[in-house]
Amino acid sequence: MPLLGESLLDVLTACAQGEVMPGIAPVTHGAAVGVVAAAAGYPGDVRGGDAITGIDTLDEDVVCFHAGTRRDGDGTLRSAGGRVLCVTAIAAEVGAARARAYGNLARVHFDGMQSRTDIGRPAAAGVRS
Repeated sequence: MPLLGESLLDVLTACAQGEVMPGIAPVTHGAAVGVVAAAAGYPGDVRGGDAITGIDTLDEDVVCFHAGTRRDGDGTLRSAGGRVLCVTAIAAEVGAARARAYGNLARVHFDGMQSRTDIGRPAAAGVRS
């Protein structure tokens, strides 16, 4: 999603209406890497309710997709599902996007948080599947 050069709504509307949008460049150049932060127990029985901190420290151009989160009445962000967040960074090359995604994810914390450490590694090494 971060590499989408046009408004997603405009692209989907044009597709639904069967129209070709002149000059549309649906994907910008570069690479995006997203790393999921999962709750304790994932992929089995997950624990929820853990306070999440550090979202406000992410780089301005890094996108944090929320999947399994909720807010308490006092505004505290908490885990509420298996795949809690996906921290996504963009850069010119996969390796740089990967480093930025993991660097920003390291600023986020909730008890039991787990994530894979191999996301984007093959692509950054130039391996094609």
